[in-house]
Amino acid sequence: MADIISSYWANFIKTGNPNGLGMTNWQQCGIETGNSFIRFHEGYSYSVNTTPYPERDYLNRKIVMKDYGIDL
Repeated sequence: MADIISSYWANFIKTGNPNGLGMTNWQQCGIETGNSFIRFHEGYSYSVNTTPYPERDYLNRKIVMKDYGIDL
């Protein structure tokens, strides 16, 4: 898992784009991409549009957005 995540970071640092050959495409999260994001689990990464923990993630998002002064 650390290798996968560090590869995304290294690509992003080198090119400004986290994606690389043989890696799951990490799209920019937004309405245009269906709010997709990368999920890392058991040594794999894959693009998803939902989370298996919606209540927890909603509360975490709410706290972070409040801390940064962003309205929901």
